[in-house]
Amino acid sequence: EYLKAPESQEPFMATIQYPAMIEILNINAVQLLRRRLSSRLQPVLGMLETGKQPNEQVLLDIAEDLLGLMRSEPRQFSQLALMTAKRDDYLPDHAISVAVLSMAIAAHMRLSLEMVREVIMGALLFDVGMLVMPKRIRASSGVLNEADRKRVQQHPIYSLTMMEMLPGLSPIPRLMGYQHHERLSGKGYPAGVTSPTISEFSRIVAAADVFAATTNPRPYKTQKLPYNAMEELVHMAHRGLLDPRVVKALLAAIGLFPVGSYVLLSNNMVAHVVGATATRIDRPLIRPVVPGGNPNSSPMVDLSSPQYAHIKIVRSVGDRKSVV
Repeated sequence: EYLKAPESQEPFMATIQYPAMIEILNINAVQLLRRRLSSRLQPVLGMLETGKQPNEQVLLDIAEDLLGLMRSEPRQFSQLALMTAKRDDYLPDHAISVAVLSMAIAAHMRLSLEMVREVIMGALLFDVGMLVMPKRIRASSGVLNEADRKRVQQHPIYSLTMMEMLPGLSPIPRLMGYQHHERLSGKGYPAGVTSPTISEFSRIVAAADVFAATTNPRPYKTQKLPYNAMEELVHMAHRGLLDPRVVKALLAAIGLFPVGSYVLLSNNMVAHVVGATATRIDRPLIRPVVPGGNPNSSPMVDLSSPQYAHIKIVRSVGDRKSVV
């Protein structure tokens, strides 16, 4: 009964209104919000790691805060997933990123508010089994040996087991934790099952996990630009690893050039992507970068508007400091 995420007659997405006027999110405020969400999640993960029962209300409160942000900033809330800091203990930050992205996917798949909330809960906890792994494995900067690789492939089972400490959870978050590394082709783990037995809820968190893992900084990995990460997800969907419907929903939510990206325009200007467009994934809301000027001083440009049809995005580029 949990294999398919049911579309709702009253989807959460239908309650979201895209404002006509756009205000740029304050980057410092976004970073502060991320730190606060991460610090609230940290004790929950710590209690699960030590076999204690945490307060489930903390998770519900974080979920409500994320839902509220999506309602109030539907074009820009995804920036929260891209503002993580480089830390040795990445799990709480990674969970917040995956929760934001999973929420976006679930909303654009037209799930109900209740189902979107379940997805957020699962995304906050899906990787908790990694806490059982020795720190040397979690922070490893090289290729794991065969014994350590097999140990890592058991962490979804540990996630499932540790979630038993939260008796109020429905089966959906547990299923997400157990199946988030399964792939439609059968090349995943821990069970190596194929698409007929992989829950759609698990497919949601799998795509969000890949995107967050490739765009967020890790001590042992080179992070990718959001555009390149999205490109990788599309290729994985074509190869039968990720669900195309889920990847399409993520594209619809955050755009081909996610908020926070920098792009080169056909007029040779560099612009900062500051918002997604609901109807055109390839035509975001941008703000041109003026060398030496205040990044918030230039006017915003909605590339989906007909008056800017002559301006094209040539490619994604690095951050503003490396370009200007």
